[in-house]
Amino acid sequence: PVYELNIKYRNPALYDDVLTLETVVSKEPTIRVDFQHEVFNQNGLKIIDATVTLVFVNKLTRKPCKAPSFFIEAYKKLKIA
Repeated sequence: PVYELNIKYRNPALYDDVLTLETVVSKEPTIRVDFQHEVFNQNGLKIIDATVTLVFVNKLTRKPCKAPSFFIEAYKKLKIA
C-alpha cells in the first residue's frame, strides 16, 4: 500500500505532449521502498517531481513485513545494470 506520496507540479503537460517518466529506487527496500519520479516533456522540460513510499504488508495479518526476497534480488540486479 501507499504510505506517503509527495508531488510537485513544475510545469503543465499539454495534450499531445510525449512524456517520459524516470524512476529511481535509491536504497535497498526493507519494510518500505521509496521511489523518486521525474516526468519530462519531449523538449526535456521537467513537468513533475514526485516521491512515493510503499510499505510491504503481510496479506494475511495486514501488518508491515520485510520486502520479499524476489523483490530485493530484482533491485540488486537492476542496481548493478
